[in-house]
Amino acid sequence: MGIFITFAPIWSIRPEEDIDIIVLQGEKGAALIRETMEDMPEGYPDIVYDTESSKVFRRPNKLSLIQGEVKGTISWTGDDIQASDIERFKALNKNSVFTESTTSEAIANKEYVFTYKYGADYPILYNQRGRWSLAGKATMESMIDNTWLLCTRTMTDYNNMAIDIPAGETRTITKQQTTDYLFFHHSCSVDGETIDEEFAVKKLISDSINITNNGEVPRRVVLISK
Repeated sequence: MGIFITFAPIWSIRPEEDIDIIVLQGEKGAALIRETMEDMPEGYPDIVYDTESSKVFRRPNKLSLIQGEVKGTISWTGDDIQASDIERFKALNKNSVFTESTTSEAIANKEYVFTYKYGADYPILYNQRGRWSLAGKATMESMIDNTWLLCTRTMTDYNNMAIDIPAGETRTITKQQTTDYLFFHHSCSVDGETIDEEFAVKKLISDSINITNNGEVPRRVVLISK
């Protein structure tokens, strides 16, 4: 039993003592696997269970797809998970951009499966989807080479929001909470300032900043706040 990771960390930073921000890269077939609920990482915020379903919980760490395509599978045995649990899980996540199992398929196969290919699905700054999970064995698999996942591991409960900026366009991002960090790709510039590294994190001091995508493809910017 345990947590198994065959994605490779390619960049990381610890902007505060209570948070690590990591970019994971996976070639096709790379995976993150949690065998049981007992395998949740130690030293991070307690799992928060839903008030209506004891089989639906909010993860202490957060993942965001920023390039590529993934397939997620949550499986169980017996009657551990019921149709009502799956419906509640879907209602909380509102994953309209995922291709996912129907509730009847999931119950019949004793597994819920989704696929998601990166696209410009956050036209405005919005809370990240997929924050809730089902209590079972969970696998996240890379479906194509050069898939990137942004992982935020926190000692306290930060909130993640995302916005996708089309190539050549600028968006204004406003401060959300007391502490705000902006994660972005090197093809982006913040208030006209460019970076040399492949990725960067900038602390928001002013009430708002302008971020421009100078690249040729859309880029996802993630705001991490508490």
